[in-house]
Amino acid sequence: MIIVNDILDLSKIESGSLTLEQRPFDLKKTLKHVYDLLRVKVHDGVEFNLYLDAGLPEIISGDPGRLNQILVNLAGNALKFTMEGEVTISVKKTAETDDSCQIRFVVKDTGIGISQKHLDTIFGRFTQAEQSTTRKFGGTGLGLNIVKQLVELHDSNIQVKSIEGSGSEFYFTLSYKKAVLETSPPEAKLFNDLGRLSILLCEDNYLNQKLAQNVIEGFGFKIDIAENGSQGIEMLAHGEYDLMLMDLQMPIHDGYQTTKYIRKEMNNPIPIIAMTAHSLAGELHRCLDAGMNGYVPKPFKQHELLEAIKSVLKKDIIF
Repeated sequence: MIIVNDILDLSKIESGSLTLEQRPFDLKKTLKHVYDLLRVKVHDGVEFNLYLDAGLPEIISGDPGRLNQILVNLAGNALKFTMEGEVTISVKKTAETDDSCQIRFVVKDTGIGISQKHLDTIFGRFTQAEQSTTRKFGGTGLGLNIVKQLVELHDSNIQVKSIEGSGSEFYFTLSYKKAVLETSPPEAKLFNDLGRLSILLCEDNYLNQKLAQNVIEGFGFKIDIAENGSQGIEMLAHGEYDLMLMDLQMPIHDGYQTTKYIRKEMNNPIPIIAMTAHSLAGELHRCLDAGMNGYVPKPFKQHELLEAIKSVLKKDIIF
């Protein structure tokens, strides 16, 4: 899959179909993501560092995905070929205007290094420094070629300095436009004018109980929980509730059996909303035939549940 994905990237670049995104992104957040992603590859005895210039802009406009790809390739290689010492990613602002800035990226390691005779070919396709490299360390021999072409797609170039046995240093400079990250307005909270409803939930799964409880209480309603249909019938017989939420798959009495008992034996018209993870054809009609008033699939969305409650109670909701 790695080989196939690398070849696809190369094909896109050569055909001109790979273009760079231009959107605002948080530079430091992107760099820290690369660092966190690669920490799991660090060998024992190797120190992995990320140095960020204090003068770096917070938000720039560009393609964070391709920057991520470049740095993951370079730093990933550095970590793979470094058994002791350190690997460092350094990022520094080198120039700035009112609307743009130039940023220098350096990936340096104390690994096996590259011999002088191979430095000129290291960015070639399917090329690695030594024939034994693939056998010993793995890899496709495409990563550095993709890095080179991605950097060139940014109208720049990548350079390398290395001493065999002492480590390598890859570096390049990219220009970015300054930008402002637009923040989305906070999601509107759901409000209702149904008052302090009292709801009985019949649900045997503990996690589903807690989820429903948080949502229902967030609506401003009171909730009691029955762990099966039999317990739900008992609680309904001795309590006052405005609505029932009914899981269909429960021990002792399932949702269908419980609803039929409530309708026929108790003659209780309380609104009942079915809640189930099964989305089988005809299940809604089966719920209605059993005497339920509404149906909400799990996992449910808060607004869907509130709409279902609104529907069965036939009262208006204010959003």
